[in-house]
Amino acid sequence: MQVLEAKSYVERFLASSEGKKFNTPDEMINMISKYTNITLGDDTPVSGTPKLGYIKSNLKGEYYIIYCDACSAKCRKSYPTILNIGGSKVMKFLCGKCAGKKYERKKEYERRALEYLFHPEKLGSMNYRNLSLKQSMAILEAGFIEDKIRERAERNASKYLGSN
Repeated sequence: MQVLEAKSYVERFLASSEGKKFNTPDEMINMISKYTNITLGDDTPVSGTPKLGYIKSNLKGEYYIIYCDACSAKCRKSYPTILNIGGSKVMKFLCGKCAGKKYERKKEYERRALEYLFHPEKLGSMNYRNLSLKQSMAILEAGFIEDKIRERAERNASKYLGSN
């Protein structure tokens, strides 16, 4: 999982702005959100910009923070995460707690999916109209895993055996 630190994000922007001076942190945050994007994804890249803020400090000028898109917590580190919302991929910047929840939910879907993949007889006696979201997601994930395994096997077979 990729980690985005607010301090390094701001320093990277300052290095690319070629010594331009900003009078207030608000000006800097506006310029950062206007001119920088973070892009993730191989097949279909998704880009986004985190919500930045700052906290005044007595020892140092300001501490820059990133707001979590799920719970609006002030974080110095965030996890850029691609979520599928309403059929389209969206990038969200999540704190450690919210990113952990998404990861645990994904692990639960994968565990159920593998169970359905290894024991397909469980799918035969199931009432598909009254399935919970977790069960339906696990069935879809099992089908996705099965398709990926099939594609990988066909690709490897054609590579090693030739295109006969």
